[in-house]
Amino acid sequence: MGFLQWLADNQKEPDEQQQELDLGNIYNSNSQLLAKRERVDGAVVNRDFREAIHQKGGDGQCQVDSSVAMSQELFDMNPRQLYQQTGGKPYDRSTLPKEAQKAFIVGETVATHDLNTKEIKGVSQQEVNGEITDTVRGSAKKVRNLLPW
Repeated sequence: MGFLQWLADNQKEPDEQQQELDLGNIYNSNSQLLAKRERVDGAVVNRDFREAIHQKGGDGQCQVDSSVAMSQELFDMNPRQLYQQTGGKPYDRSTLPKEAQKAFIVGETVATHDLNTKEIKGVSQQEVNGEITDTVRGSAKKVRNLLPW
């Protein structure tokens, strides 16, 4: 399935009266792709990542554990160390070096997709949290292999 077909099948349309996406006439009707657009930045990617954790049953501790796992895999340090050693303001990713921000965006994007396709089988909250955190860790390892450090 190509991107445009996926987009047509998965678009969340706020107005039911919007036209169906006509893939046969896509080049002449780009206005049909304007259903919902928003600029994607680190905050949007992080929100989607946190929402995927929530949707899979992760709790607040899972959010923290997943963020720590992401940071450890991408940077070999926990978030507190990352902010301290780069001079960033804690909890404000915009104060991190540009390359660190980009690494988080890619890592969280991959983790979001991996979580959305994973079936969580844990029964207890601890098991659910563990599966989610392990998935995030695996996603971050994939991304780390692409980074120059």
